[in-house]
Amino acid sequence: MFFMPISIFIGETTGGEVFTSLGLQLFWLLVCYFVLRMVWNRASHKVVVQGG
Repeated sequence: MFFMPISIFIGETTGGEVFTSLGLQLFWLLVCYFVLRMVWNRASHKVVVQGG
């Protein structure tokens, strides 16, 4: 979460590695987003609210 942005900022990661690193982080962001949506949809169907 912190290593790649900091390594890009200080110049440790350069060139094509920057795009590979950002692409990998984008991939995991999308995976986590879709897993979250799936869990949220399943949980919202099971929640029962009583009262008014």
